[in-house]
Amino acid sequence: MMNNFVFFLASLIPNILLILFIRDQKSKKVLIFYAWGICAFFICAMLNGFIGDLLCLNTETMSVSTAPLVEELFKALPLLLLFIIGKERESSFLYIAMASGIGFSIQENYSYIMTVMNNNDHIVLYIIIRSLSVCVMHGLSTAVVGYGLQTVRKDMRNIWTTLFGFFTIAVTFHALFNLYIASTYMVIGAVIPLVLYLCAIIFLHGSTKAVLKRIFRKTMLYGKKGKL
Repeated sequence: MMNNFVFFLASLIPNILLILFIRDQKSKKVLIFYAWGICAFFICAMLNGFIGDLLCLNTETMSVSTAPLVEELFKALPLLLLFIIGKERESSFLYIAMASGIGFSIQENYSYIMTVMNNNDHIVLYIIIRSLSVCVMHGLSTAVVGYGLQTVRKDMRNIWTTLFGFFTIAVTFHALFNLYIASTYMVIGAVIPLVLYLCAIIFLHGSTKAVLKRIFRKTMLYGKKGKL
């Protein structure tokens, strides 16, 4: 736990100094949520340890039961507070949610590095794989909740039911990832977050819409020429 606390301070203090230095509010907000992700990991590390001792759960059982629930709740907690206050634009929820998840995952990386540093000859490859799988999973799972907040901000009907649904998706995605990673389907589990991330990038940048529009226009043009 002491090593986690040292990495926690080493990550958080410079980030706070950068937050105070930056004047742009959008950039500041992303960094604030990134900092919250760092704090959320430290909180969840203590809380997961307490829950594990209380319920006599081993690490494998917790990774697919209580841990995803606790971690997704704390990563997304400030998002819910912003939503209740009602001052946040719906378009930014997705990005600040991703920042919180990434902040959490980087701190988790530090924790695992300390565990395997002396017993792993391929530490560089290990951390690259973790960054492209676990870090992406944490970012995307929190982004799912952020997208849910964007959705209900546009349409205020059935707010809590919709939010519960998106939160359930995030927790389930997290738990399934942990289940796959700990099984013989490890490769599938590691690849899925990266594939979903690339799909999200394409969607956010509008490339899919542009391609579909071009295909539609060419199809219509070809149809008109055929009729002529």
